[in-house]
Amino acid sequence: QRGYIEAFVLDQNFRVLEKRTVLKEDWHLSYPYVFEAEGEIWMLPEGYKSGRLTLYKAIEFPWRWQAEPRFSFPEAAIDATPYFH
Repeated sequence: QRGYIEAFVLDQNFRVLEKRTVLKEDWHLSYPYVFEAEGEIWMLPEGYKSGRLTLYKAIEFPWRWQAEPRFSFPEAAIDATPYFH
């Protein structure tokens, strides 16, 4: 089984108004760490089975994401969480 990343639009009573798959790969995805940096929105999901750590940039937040080719991390980290100091 493979996980993928979904986005939900909720109303003020937390009822689901819209649910859409926003990122699906050939490997399992989970733990979508979403953050803002340098005026852009980024997502770093766990994708250990891919053999790498892939950073995605929001093209149309939260619906469309694109892998950032300039990002290179030497390990396929599990549940990576960026820490800014």
